[in-house]
Amino acid sequence: MGLKSLANKAKGKRPIIEEEDSDFAPPLTKLSTFLFILVSIRFQIFAVYIRMVVSVWDYKFSPYDYYRSKCVCTNLFSIIDNIKKTLSVNLLSIFRDTQFGHFLDMLEYVFHPQVVHSLLLREVYQPNPKKFWAKVAGCCIRFSVEKFYLITGIDCFGDCNTLLFSQESNQLVEICFRGVKTIDHKAIKDAFLGSRWGLDESLGLKLAVLYFIQCSLLSNTPDKEVSRFDLDVVDSGRWDEYC
Repeated sequence: MGLKSLANKAKGKRPIIEEEDSDFAPPLTKLSTFLFILVSIRFQIFAVYIRMVVSVWDYKFSPYDYYRSKCVCTNLFSIIDNIKKTLSVNLLSIFRDTQFGHFLDMLEYVFHPQVVHSLLLREVYQPNPKKFWAKVAGCCIRFSVEKFYLITGIDCFGDCNTLLFSQESNQLVEICFRGVKTIDHKAIKDAFLGSRWGLDESLGLKLAVLYFIQCSLLSNTPDKEVSRFDLDVVDSGRWDEYC
């Protein structure tokens, strides 16, 4: 009801006055501005103090702060078997020529996520953000991108500019995921095992690469949604160019 009609219904009572809009905060006063600047300076001083106190090779977590966690691994070795069983002989040969082909010869392994959790708890401060250092039994051990490359054989060096791989349309999505609202890891698995590429072997190769990357290398829970960028990289056929 309008304010005039409400005022008429009041019949001589105290007039109704429209209150200030509470959705908008009042303007900053000089005192509040001063307090804001003071708090910001104190935070900066505290950050500098922390950097001075914390020295290199100190633990990031104190042993008193260690916590137990139920660690799981979502990477399943059956993905390799699924690729071997689903792809034709010709497609399997083409898949071997990609930078992921050598994974087809990988032997079944046993992964212990609890060991990784224990190493993460023992991470130490060090100046290089691209390396992981942990101190175990008084000795520092290192894991770097170079070692990751030597172990996996995956290209880790090059241009990471995502704009070079963006596409206006995506044939892989339009054909293999037609009618799918959310492309997650389960949707990719269903599309690959269902051979939705039909007779188009180029699409079959792309779907196999997408299945291996998302469900093996970047393994996660089945409801993990896949970004459009990942889909564009695979659909472009230039996955060997992206580090």
